[in-house]
Amino acid sequence: DIEKEFGKNLSLAALFQGATLEQLAILLRQKTDTHSWSPLVAIQPLGNNSPLFCIPGSGGNVVYFHQLARHLGNDQPFYALQPPSLDGVSEPFGSVEEVAAYYLQAIQSLQPSGPYFLAGHSFGVMVAFEMAQQLQQLGETVALLALFDLPARLPSSAPKQLDWDDARWLTNIAHILEMLSGKNLEISYETLKPLTPLAQLNHLKQQMETVNLLPPNSGIERVRGIVQTIKADELAVMSYLPQAGYQGRITLFRTSEVYQDKLGMLGEVPTDPTWGWNQLSRQPVEVNVVPGNHTTMLSEPYVQVLAELLKL
Repeated sequence: DIEKEFGKNLSLAALFQGATLEQLAILLRQKTDTHSWSPLVAIQPLGNNSPLFCIPGSGGNVVYFHQLARHLGNDQPFYALQPPSLDGVSEPFGSVEEVAAYYLQAIQSLQPSGPYFLAGHSFGVMVAFEMAQQLQQLGETVALLALFDLPARLPSSAPKQLDWDDARWLTNIAHILEMLSGKNLEISYETLKPLTPLAQLNHLKQQMETVNLLPPNSGIERVRGIVQTIKADELAVMSYLPQAGYQGRITLFRTSEVYQDKLGMLGEVPTDPTWGWNQLSRQPVEVNVVPGNHTTMLSEPYVQVLAELLKL
């Protein structure tokens, strides 16, 4: 049992596409002492280029950036950021602004001044944009803001109100896990509804173990951490209204397969080629269309195209 062997809760390891030994090694290199715990995960720490800081989608799993980091090459340091709430004990952040401020502190501990290179995927798009805004307010330069496949939430969007019960939340969280992993969890609202909250979590845990999204006999805290983090991320997106007037350049990477906001989290998707980002930026938005969909753009073979376009 890896967790016992290394004395840490690998809340990210083996999540999504079953982690390879190489990916597990990335996670095991992270410091185990909770006092020195950092949201920074060094996926590829070597090289002379300025580091690229990448923010993952809802739930904070960073392992799926592994292939992108590899294709960017050995001279490109690549760091991802993860939330502390994945341990199932720490409270999740309540807003995109809070997540961004927390991650900024972390990246500035590694790189005290700009220019900064930021990227985000899915939920991480909103966080990366907010980090760039906060950096500019501090007088720092953002040399790259790369947004992977998410439309803008415009200030005109009304914050969404949800009255979902636990079963509805868990069903939708399962859909998000399916979207990010490409696996089928076979979870329905009807199955979850009659169960107690703990039984619902256990059912999700069993389904995740069945399709290798979690190692066998994972602790319930791990599942609780993933669920609470995704729920907090989604609520944060719904209440986040980004400020217009960003002064840097935005580079949007849209996938060739049409983006589907199946859960209706974003409200209306802007139809212009920049997906609404031009309304938030004072500079023209660079739009790149890359092969794949929201999930597969970061997997082989499509990730190679993304990496080529992204090379700093």
